[in-house]
Amino acid sequence: MELLKSSPVARRWLVIGTLGAGLVLPISGRTAGFDCSKAASATEKAICGDGSLSKMDGQMTALWGTLRAKSSDPAIRQAQRQWLEKRDACGGDVACLTKTYQQRLGELQEPVAGSVDRRSAPPRFQQTWELDSRSETVASELKITGTKPLHFELHAEDGGNVGELEGSAIQDSRSHARYKQPGCQLDFVLQGERLIVDEKETAEKDGCGAGMGVSYDGSYITAKQFASRPAANLQTLEIVPTVAEDAAIHKLLGNDYATLVGDVNEVSTDTAMGTTTTTLWVRGLGGISGAILMNHEGLDFWIGLLVPGSDHQIRMRYYTNVTQDKKTLPKPIRDWHEQSGKTIPIDMMP
Repeated sequence: MELLKSSPVARRWLVIGTLGAGLVLPISGRTAGFDCSKAASATEKAICGDGSLSKMDGQMTALWGTLRAKSSDPAIRQAQRQWLEKRDACGGDVACLTKTYQQRLGELQEPVAGSVDRRSAPPRFQQTWELDSRSETVASELKITGTKPLHFELHAEDGGNVGELEGSAIQDSRSHARYKQPGCQLDFVLQGERLIVDEKETAEKDGCGAGMGVSYDGSYITAKQFASRPAANLQTLEIVPTVAEDAAIHKLLGNDYATLVGDVNEVSTDTAMGTTTTTLWVRGLGGISGAILMNHEGLDFWIGLLVPGSDHQIRMRYYTNVTQDKKTLPKPIRDWHEQSGKTIPIDMMP
């Protein structure tokens, strides 16, 4: 069986017919579907340099080999060529490559047309999905109902900005559906237990209509999976590198820890002389939400946190576990307070 000669991925795989129809094994034993020592293009180098992409490339090549073993339909080969062109157009952009592989994997996981009675296949799109987001302030809920066509309702948030979209998507396979209107296209791709939403906007009309900075893009999990996830913390949000540091801040802030975690939306970090200074704020709520965290070589912390007071006016709470600094603001926090508003009262926390 001949694989696509134009594919630098597919042509480096060996089809072993004696081990079972469609069984594909990597010649080199690498995770990717090709020998990374021979990677030449920016795309191939990006795949080899990213473990997730390498794994997806191996999965894609195996699925492609299985599909070709089951069908000689020329349209299948043409679809693969078109996908390769789309993939290579990403160059070395890992985010672009990831989306492209996710969509193709969903398509290749389809059974060969006619091999399954699709009328008996249970619906999979029809449920509530939640964006698998690490940040508590970046969220999206997608409800899908109906059959022909699928009806969907999308509600997305990014900080103080929101977007809503409702429409009908045409399901053209068991794992793919598409919504298309002037200026906006959404592809819904089932991949295992996840639903990938790929948003494409053009300059026509109003695009997909989301608020500033809000996107419907991303990887969604079922509402049941979402409800069972552990709560976010500063370590899983990559604000601090270790569980010990996260625990120390939690102990220091008490009830205000949840407020700090909730500020992890927009982040900027500066490192100098052994001290890491991280500024946090929520998109669209810059005037009433924000924090600054300083960490010096381990478990020494200085934290400024904006919170609404009992009189509904913004106050800053200052925390530190360095005893001699309990009554003194470090310069970065003092400067940050002045930028936030010189008249904001400061509470020096014990």
